[in-house]
Amino acid sequence: MMQRQPRIMNLLLLEDNPLDVWQFTSVVRPEDAAVTVVENGAEALDRIFRRGKFKNSPAFDLVVADLNVPLLNGHEVLNVIKGNSLTCHIPVIVWTVSEDPRDVRKAFDLGCCAYMIKPTDIGETEALLRAFKEFWLRRTRYPMTLNRANAANPAGLDLPLSA
Repeated sequence: MMQRQPRIMNLLLLEDNPLDVWQFTSVVRPEDAAVTVVENGAEALDRIFRRGKFKNSPAFDLVVADLNVPLLNGHEVLNVIKGNSLTCHIPVIVWTVSEDPRDVRKAFDLGCCAYMIKPTDIGETEALLRAFKEFWLRRTRYPMTLNRANAANPAGLDLPLSA
């Protein structure tokens, strides 16, 4: 029996700081996930809902969002994603510098799955992102991703999302 290649997850990273994008994509490599980077909340929603020039955007399996981005902030994007029946299944993880308990509470109240605070030390950031990658991209299974895999896998074999 021929073994299938694991399906790479589609991840949307909402981040406007080039250094943070570089740190994220230096740990989360193309073999881990197909990362689409957007710098503002409006474009994030256009891509998620496949509006306008993004009508051919992939369906996203996971969103990682900074709170402090232009146009629509991370809380607003999270609220729209979780408030829509077409997208409420998408896990959203906040990755931000804010340690404000009000931001943490609001993010969880709006439906985020995790809240990661960006360390100031590059080594700590790398360790945090490696732990993120191990848990969210290698260990966790997602219903919508598995449903799409099962459509191409009628035998119901448990296909891993990443190697």
